[in-house]
Amino acid sequence: MRFLLIIVCALVLIPSASATRKWPSPPAWWMNSSDMRCVRTIESGNGRTSTNLYGMLDGWAVAGGSGSARYASYAEQHYRAWLLWKRFGMRAWCPWDGCC
Repeated sequence: MRFLLIIVCALVLIPSASATRKWPSPPAWWMNSSDMRCVRTIESGNGRTSTNLYGMLDGWAVAGGSGSARYASYAEQHYRAWLLWKRFGMRAWCPWDGCC
């Protein structure tokens, strides 16, 4: 029982590699643009109603993400949304959230 408790504590207390990785920051002009502020507000209430900041479902994998965006750090989500925007522009969000 003690061994199991140690394993569980280690899994909870030791952050995963993706949580500790430093992700490149997108440019401030992009992060603060009215389009991206709108996307974050519509898709996740800017993180208040969902942990998937940009509402990336299929786009998450297209931008190189693994698993689900909702479990990724905000830094990784900003980075992957930037990659998606660089590839597709606002077309990645326009049809669904009306932010363009």
